[in-house]
Amino acid sequence: MLLMGLVHSALALGLYFTGLKSVKVQHASILSYIDPVSALLYALLIFGERPTITTMPGAHHKAPPAGGALFQEKCSRRAAS
Repeated sequence: MLLMGLVHSALALGLYFTGLKSVKVQHASILSYIDPVSALLYALLIFGERPTITTMPGAHHKAPPAGGALFQEKCSRRAAS
């Protein structure tokens, strides 16, 4: 339990928040939306865990805002060029 608490929680979150300090606010918001969706994808690809009907609403809830944020970022870059 101590190992899980220190490594998987404290160290992982410390690295996550340290990494967020070094990116733009717009990118940090996109990354925070993509994080749960990528967890489902990695669980499927690495561990072979299939998403169940109860996990799909979470992915459905997070994917549209991330897609919208990516689209807005791309459009604002085109307008600036």
